[in-house]
Amino acid sequence: MKDKDKDKEKKEQGVLTIAQLDKKYEGKILNPLEGVSGSYSTGIIELDLALGTLGWPFGHLVEIFGEPSTGKSLIALIAIGIAQKLYGKKSAYLDLEYCTPPEWMELHGIDVSGIYRPSPDNAEESLNMLIDLVKTNTLAYVVVDSVVGLVPEAELAGEVGDSHRLAGLAAILTESLKKLTKALYKTSTCVIFINQVRDKFGDGNGMVWGSPIETPGGKALKFYAAQRIQVRKKSGEGCAFKSSGELIGHRLSATVVKNKLAPPQRSAEFDLYYTKGVDNSDQLISLAVKHDIIVQGGGYYTLQPFLYGGDPIKFLGREKLREFLGKEMFLHRYLWEVIVNQFEERRQNVSTSNENVSEGDQLRLSEF
Repeated sequence: MKDKDKDKEKKEQGVLTIAQLDKKYEGKILNPLEGVSGSYSTGIIELDLALGTLGWPFGHLVEIFGEPSTGKSLIALIAIGIAQKLYGKKSAYLDLEYCTPPEWMELHGIDVSGIYRPSPDNAEESLNMLIDLVKTNTLAYVVVDSVVGLVPEAELAGEVGDSHRLAGLAAILTESLKKLTKALYKTSTCVIFINQVRDKFGDGNGMVWGSPIETPGGKALKFYAAQRIQVRKKSGEGCAFKSSGELIGHRLSATVVKNKLAPPQRSAEFDLYYTKGVDNSDQLISLAVKHDIIVQGGGYYTLQPFLYGGDPIKFLGREKLREFLGKEMFLHRYLWEVIVNQFEERRQNVSTSNENVSEGDQLRLSEF
């Protein structure tokens, strides 16, 4: 009994001490976790699921990186267009490479009157502008395209070949990202950094340890990014799409190499067309067949009665079903809601507690 009384007294003393600390720090100790939870759809169904957050997350920064001409900027533009159409939200696009004309944005369904295009003079001004835009809490996205376009003022003022400012951008990013993450925390804005890749030099013997590629800008962005997505072109038969002998698109693989908000190392594969973006109907059919929401038998695709009402509807060939979903947008949205609900149910079941999560459950969720 004495031991129990001592334990009780220690717990009461601990609670009292915490309460006193809370009073000392003006309610900042016992302050419940705050922040804005939620996400904006990426506009790419497979990528929404791979991220585990069903889209780009509120109040966080993400990095999209990969080789040239893999579709990094286009993925960001698709997200901006979806934010305008589905959520009625404006965005800002810092085109630091000066290569995204309004006509290209309009081609991908973006209303250029609903997007801000700041024109900063240097890296310092770009990042200060970025922080101030985030603080307004009125934008869906602020996109920085790209990190290598952030040129420090000292570098602009110097001569080509000067080497004493090599780590200038890394230092500026380290300082600014501390402020940015604090400003982002309680907003519904997502900041997207687009980045390139570089080959590592290796040691004196030509050996490269770890990943053979590196991203510019130092390590700060890697640490502060809530999600990092590496984009690659798929190679092989059927991965490049042509029309009348002209290349019109390619198949992409996007791997979530870092994820603070959901399990990492999930991948998404989707077809990216240069003039029309992503065909979500095709992705939706693949997911619906995979999870028995649409039944495939031979060359026929059957819509279940609970989706449409009445008798099952059969379509001969995938193209016929795709055309039907393109016209019946309410069914397109309903199919997506059914898939999302299944995903949420599995995620809740798996994430109840680490002790109750079996290896099989983790595998099933990762394969969704």
